[in-house]
Amino acid sequence: MKKINLLILVVLFLSTACKKKTTQVTYKNYGQLKVGNYWVYERYEIDTNGIETPMGIIDTCRIEKDTVINGKRYFKYVRPPFVGFDRNTYLRDSLHYIVDHTGRKVFSSEDFNRVFRTFSYVDYELQEWMTDIDSNFTTPLGTFKTINFQLIFTMVPQLQFFGSQRFMNTRYAENIGIVSETLPLFYANPNYKERRLINYHLEQ
Repeated sequence: MKKINLLILVVLFLSTACKKKTTQVTYKNYGQLKVGNYWVYERYEIDTNGIETPMGIIDTCRIEKDTVINGKRYFKYVRPPFVGFDRNTYLRDSLHYIVDHTGRKVFSSEDFNRVFRTFSYVDYELQEWMTDIDSNFTTPLGTFKTINFQLIFTMVPQLQFFGSQRFMNTRYAENIGIVSETLPLFYANPNYKERRLINYHLEQ
């Protein structure tokens, strides 16, 4: 009996010793998805000559609540409406991606080698991808090292009033979140409007 017990102990010891150590991979936090976090932005208009003009409009975006969708935890990210556009969405971290409740990737800190999505509409073709790795971007709050989730709109020939392509950029800084984002575009207006960070609060 003692020999059997000793044999069991030896087997347990060897099986434990032979197990490979597993290391948990952690990724940098660019989304800051936590209830109570908020970011304050000032709107700017940028004309075709690159002249940037503050519009005197202040927007606050915030994480309002969390909820479970299809068994996964999402955070409701609330943006002020813009000319009829409701841009509230539910987001979650998924490894180095941020995805919405439809599965659409809206950010990655690692994946810069492919287009996330290509979609054709009546008026344009849309592509989404990550670009501008570790690019400095300046807002009234300071200069941040950012990476950019970019939407590229390739317009149909009859709508190429201001060039064949137009762009929407959402720039993220590590441990802060979004520091700048382009607001929805209009065919007949060549200027861009965007929000730029002036203050923020992150829950501990």
